[in-house]
Amino acid sequence: MDKSTVKRTDTFKWNSRRELYDYFEKKYHVNRDKIDSSIQSEMSRFHLRKNRAINPQELWEKVGRKLEGVYGIPCK
Repeated sequence: MDKSTVKRTDTFKWNSRRELYDYFEKKYHVNRDKIDSSIQSEMSRFHLRKNRAINPQELWEKVGRKLEGVYGIPCK
């Protein structure tokens, strides 16, 4: 399959950092420092695609799914 035709996800569980914070603070009582630490860790692993910047929603999704895995909800 041609990589240029790969469909990217366009629906996200968390559309902003604020939504990510709110979700994990309410559901798991995780403080913002832990979330920020996870965000920084994931940012260091993200690679540019076709010289395009990171889509923040993809970052929130990746961090959120990872944190859900840590706090007991398996990722799909």
